[in-house]
Amino acid sequence: MATPTLLGLPFETLSQILDDGSLSRDDWKRVRKTCRGFDRVAASLLFRRVQMSRLKEDIDTLENIAAHQHLAEHVKQLIWYELSLESWSMAKVLEARVGVPNETLEMLPDDEHAAITQLMNEAAADAALFWIPRYEPSPALPDPDGPDPDGSDSVGSDQDYRQTIDALRPRFESALDRMPELSTFLSSPMAEDRTFMYKGYGLRAELYRTNDDSSVAYVNQGLFKFMLPAMSRPESDLSDTVKRPKILNLCWADERSHTATTTRLSPTAFNAFKALTSINLCLSLFEHVPGVKAEDTLSRLVECLNAATKLQHLGLCLEREDYGSRPSLILPQAILRWCRWPKLTSMQIASICLRGMPCFLNFLQYHAEGLTSLTLHDCSTNVQLVHGMRDLECLHLHSFRVMVPLDAPGRVMGVPERDMLAFVNRHESDRPFPLFHHEEMRTLVATKMYSVLPQKWCIGSCFDAKLNPLKYERLVGRADDTSDDVMSDADMDDTDTSDADMNDDYIDDDDTSDKVRNSSLWRDGLATTYWAWDHFEDGTYYWEMAAEDAAYAMAKSSTWAFTRRDGATVEGDDPLEFFSDWDSDAGDDATPAPKLPIDTYAEEREINRGTPPQGAVFYSCRPPNFLEFWGRHGR
Repeated sequence: MATPTLLGLPFETLSQILDDGSLSRDDWKRVRKTCRGFDRVAASLLFRRVQMSRLKEDIDTLENIAAHQHLAEHVKQLIWYELSLESWSMAKVLEARVGVPNETLEMLPDDEHAAITQLMNEAAADAALFWIPRYEPSPALPDPDGPDPDGSDSVGSDQDYRQTIDALRPRFESALDRMPELSTFLSSPMAEDRTFMYKGYGLRAELYRTNDDSSVAYVNQGLFKFMLPAMSRPESDLSDTVKRPKILNLCWADERSHTATTTRLSPTAFNAFKALTSINLCLSLFEHVPGVKAEDTLSRLVECLNAATKLQHLGLCLEREDYGSRPSLILPQAILRWCRWPKLTSMQIASICLRGMPCFLNFLQYHAEGLTSLTLHDCSTNVQLVHGMRDLECLHLHSFRVMVPLDAPGRVMGVPERDMLAFVNRHESDRPFPLFHHEEMRTLVATKMYSVLPQKWCIGSCFDAKLNPLKYERLVGRADDTSDDVMSDADMDDTDTSDADMNDDYIDDDDTSDKVRNSSLWRDGLATTYWAWDHFEDGTYYWEMAAEDAAYAMAKSSTWAFTRRDGATVEGDDPLEFFSDWDSDAGDDATPAPKLPIDTYAEEREINRGTPPQGAVFYSCRPPNFLEFWGRHGR
C-alpha cells in the first residue's frame, strides 16, 4: 500500500495550505521553483491577479502571462492602476523630488526643477516607457473638452486621440481573450510611491499628480477606454474556439478626489454593465462640467447601473469635502432614488451622510425582500435613522454593521450587532429592548469604531500603498507584481534547486525567522480575548466580548499580565522579554488585559447613564486608578 503524501491532497486543500496567511508571496515563488508538484497550486495564487497600467512593463507582463496557457488559466482579477499624464501641468513641480521619499519633501531650486520637469516631460512622451504615451491635444480644437461627435466618450477627446486608443485597444483585448477565468475588473489610482526608471532616474507616480488640472478628459483612461469597451463587445464576433472571459465584478474608484468622472460614460456604456453581479463605486465630488448638463450625466450613470439587472452586491463610497454641500448629495441621491436591482442581497455604503435622506429608506423598502447584508461606514447613522429602518416593518437582515470613526463628532452609542438586528427586524418582542427608547434622535449609533476606513477601493486608501485592508484583499488577493514570475515549462525544467546555486532570496542568512516564530509560541492554544468599552456616569468600563462577536469588538488584547510559576508578575506583550525560562506547561500564566483607547478619548465622551454590562471592569484614566487597573484587573 502506497504511503500517502502531501501532494495527494485535493487541489483546493493544497491551495488553502499555501494561502493561510503564514506564507508570503516570495514563499509561493520558492515553493513553485523548488517543488514541481506544487507548481500549479502556487501559480494559482501568484497569478490570480494581474496588474495593468499605461506603463509598457505592465502590458508586456500581461501579454507574457497570456502567452502561457498554464499561467493564463489562473488569472481571475485584473486591476488597472490609473495615471493621467495628460492632466499634469508642467508649469512647476512642487513638493516632490526624483527618487527621494516623501519625508524630504521641499521646494526645488529653479535649475533642478527645470531639469526634473524636462525629464518628466520626455518620459511621458516616450513609448519605450509608456505603451500609452502622453497625448497632446491638438491646439486647433476650439474646445478640447467638448463632447465627441460619435459619442464614444462624452467628454474630452478629439479624433486623433480616439484613433490612437483604437489602435492600442486590440493589444489589450487580445491578451484578455486568452484568460478564460478572468471575472473581475478594478480601476484604481496608481499608488503614489510606484516608481519607474527613466534614464537612470526613479520617477514616482506622485510627480505626475502635482498641479494637475481640473479636466476629466483623460482620467481613469484604463476604465473608460479599455475596460468598459472590452466588456461591451458583442458575442457575435467570437469564433467557436474562443471562450471570452465574462466580467461579473467591477470596482471603479475615481482617479482624483475633486472631480467626478461620470461625465465620461458614453451613451452605449450600459452594455458593459449587463452581466455584472457586483459593483463597487468610489466616486468623487460631483461637479458640473462646461457643456454637459448635470441631468444628462446623472441619467447616463443611472441607466448604466440599472442595466445590471443581475446585480447582487453594491458598494458605494463618495469622496467629498463636507457632508452638507449640495454636490455631495447629488450622486448618492440619484442612485438611491432611481436605481433598483431585484436580486440585490448585499450593500455597503461609505462616507455618505444618510441622515435626512428619505430616498435611502425607500431604497431599503424596495429591496427588503432580498437584502440580507447592510454595512454603513461613516454615514452619520443616528438613532432617528435606525428608528426609520424599524418603522419600515419589512426588513429581514442577517447582518447589519454600522462603522463609525473614532474621531466622530458628538455622542456615539455602541450597540452589539445582534441587538441592532433585533431592533430593525422587529424581533425583540421576547425581551426588554431599552437601547434606543431614551436616546436623543441625533445620537450616533455604532456596532464598531475604527481609525482607518476599511475600504481599499476608496480613493484615500488607494493612494496609500501601505494600507492593506481586508475587504480589498479578500476580493483581489495579495499579489500585484507578476513580472518576475512568468516561467514556461522549459524554464521549470531548467530550474536548478540545489543548495549551492540558491541565491540570497531563498536562504536565510541568520536565525531571525526562527526567533520570530519562537517568540509567539507561548500564545499557542491561548484564545484571543476581545473587548468593548463605554463611558458611564462613574467612569469607563471594559467588558470581554464573546469570540463570535470578534468582528465587531473595539479591540483585542495586545498586553498581558505574565505570572511566572514562582509568583513574579510583569505586564507586556512577550514573556520572553522578561523570563527566558517561560514555560506554559510548567505553570506560567498569561492573563489578557484590555487594550486601552487614547486616555482623553474615554474621558471626553459624553456620559452614558445606562447600566454597565454584567462583568464589566471599572477603569479611570485618572491616577492612581490607572495603575490599579493594570495591576489588579486582568479581565
